[in-house]
Amino acid sequence: MPVQSYVVAFPSAFSRRHITALARNIRRVLRVQNEPYASVRRDGDVILVDAHDPVFASAAVGLLFGVDRTLIARRVENDFERVAAAISEVGGNLLLAGDRFLVRVEGHTRGFLPRDVEMAATSSIIEARAPAGARPGTDENHDKLLYAYLTRKGAYVSIFADRCLGGMPLGVQGRAVCCIFDPISALTCLETMRMGFETEVVLCYAAESQRIPLAKMLDRIIPRMAQKRVEVAAVRMAPGGSGFLETAALATEIMLGEAAERGIRHIALPVSRTLFAGDVADQLAARVHGAGMVPVMPLPGDDRLFEMLGELNMAGSRAVHSTISRKYGVPAVPADLRSQSVRRSEFAVRTGPNNLHDILDSYW
Repeated sequence: MPVQSYVVAFPSAFSRRHITALARNIRRVLRVQNEPYASVRRDGDVILVDAHDPVFASAAVGLLFGVDRTLIARRVENDFERVAAAISEVGGNLLLAGDRFLVRVEGHTRGFLPRDVEMAATSSIIEARAPAGARPGTDENHDKLLYAYLTRKGAYVSIFADRCLGGMPLGVQGRAVCCIFDPISALTCLETMRMGFETEVVLCYAAESQRIPLAKMLDRIIPRMAQKRVEVAAVRMAPGGSGFLETAALATEIMLGEAAERGIRHIALPVSRTLFAGDVADQLAARVHGAGMVPVMPLPGDDRLFEMLGELNMAGSRAVHSTISRKYGVPAVPADLRSQSVRRSEFAVRTGPNNLHDILDSYW
């Protein structure tokens, strides 16, 4: 009988109370990515995905915010002997000659301690793999981690583990409008999603040369929205102030108009008091409050900003450094949106491998 593997999704610390919404989003993203699955169910404080292809299903689940990490794991009963034997078997298949390994067991136990299983499995692996030179390592020095997580009903012995982006499940905070006109604003959109908002995206550009960079940024965002069809608005702005904050002020006006038309209360601002100290963030937030809406400023104020750019493979870190290192004055917020924009258009993108081509082929 072949051994069956499952995808085990661990909710982040902030999404554990929203585990039902996270399971719903996992079903959504699997359908959007066309990954067949038999079931998505909860087992204790983790979500178990019985997918036809665990490797591709794990990659699809990893697109979601609200997931801390995923495992491709073998399931056995939560029993001392069976867990130790499963860890030893997996270790025998994964370890190479000379590897240093570390056994780690966490979760709920029945009549034994996690440390007991770790010691039993380590001894068994040493006995079986000693001729090949495999030997135990330490927390600081090991080549392979043999990990098992125990729930009240079962135990999951990891074959492959992947770290995800954390955050909260999409939709638990409602909807928000975000605008993309450069890498910082694109990261604002992603961080808004990470806070648990379903996002409505608006592209803002002043020249045709900006279309390809913006399309690449949007291409990185669409798969994480867990939607088969994404509606996007694009606004070509009149050439005006060339500075980041002038563009952000105009983008705020555009987002206010979009939010009013769509019945959305939250506006994601591409500024924060950490990145732009002074009255800039306050002025834009006051403008949003004055329109009867709620400003959201999700940008991280530390090195995580650049880590996110790297994790999402978004170009532009040099441009981000240049933007946040400059000194700015308080921008003038445009009073008349219509006199500042040349053309507005809408297009739809069907999530798939050709997103970038579909975006560039759209009329905007």
